[in-house]
Amino acid sequence: MRAPYVVKALHPAECQRLITTVPVGRIASTDGGLPKIVPVHCRVRGDELVIGSIQAHHAIRMLHGDVVAFEADSYDPARREGWCVGVIGPCRLIDDGAEISSLDALDFTPWTSEDGGHYIALPLDLVYGQALRTGHT
Repeated sequence: MRAPYVVKALHPAECQRLITTVPVGRIASTDGGLPKIVPVHCRVRGDELVIGSIQAHHAIRMLHGDVVAFEADSYDPARREGWCVGVIGPCRLIDDGAEISSLDALDFTPWTSEDGGHYIALPLDLVYGQALRTGHT
């Protein structure tokens, strides 16, 4: 008999740690009044989550200060355990040339600002998450 599953709320510090372990997540915004969710590359930098995107993602049309949601997750099918972490907040469109150059140098996206890429930052103020674990762990 399998152990029952337990869903556990994660502490914000654990959520921030888990986000650093995945290179890709999903960002949710609105476009024409409809919700849009697209995959994006991400990286935690200081007290912000920096998201790399490309202009080809026509679904991502955000203005500075728009409230957006981000989610990343991981699931181990062999163990049937995993986690999901979300971040909600007003986005900051990164348009400073020096900051863009420093982000391009991190090489966490397969494109650069020269390729039409852009960066969005979300404060890590409202972070939440859950873990799905078997009862014996």
